[in-house]
Amino acid sequence: MILASQEMIKEWTEKGAWGKKTLIDYFKENVSKYPDEICIVDPYDKEELVGLKPERLTYRELDKAVDATAEGFVKMGIQKDDIIVVQLPNCWELAMLYLAITRAGALISPLPMQWRASEFEYIAD
Repeated sequence: MILASQEMIKEWTEKGAWGKKTLIDYFKENVSKYPDEICIVDPYDKEELVGLKPERLTYRELDKAVDATAEGFVKMGIQKDDIIVVQLPNCWELAMLYLAITRAGALISPLPMQWRASEFEYIAD
């Protein structure tokens, strides 16, 4: 989804404020440079939040999860500019979804963890 005019894109690109690389480009560069380095660490209280033990993932492990999830989204029919609503705490899975949804061409719309069904339904509608 491009919300800026071509003139504005050109102007800000020439000024150096906007570049040609995407979030995925930067991530893949780091996967190539540091495949076995720790990339992301869960919060210590992840188990209290979602019932799963906290984890540490390397760039390679996160990349594998991103690719598999993005491919799954595409197989499900997710297309460019579709909006995927996500409600997760700050854990590696949320970061992975930002990357996977972007890679699939869709847009992520994260919702606060505190929100319940009424708020969720209002936004989803």
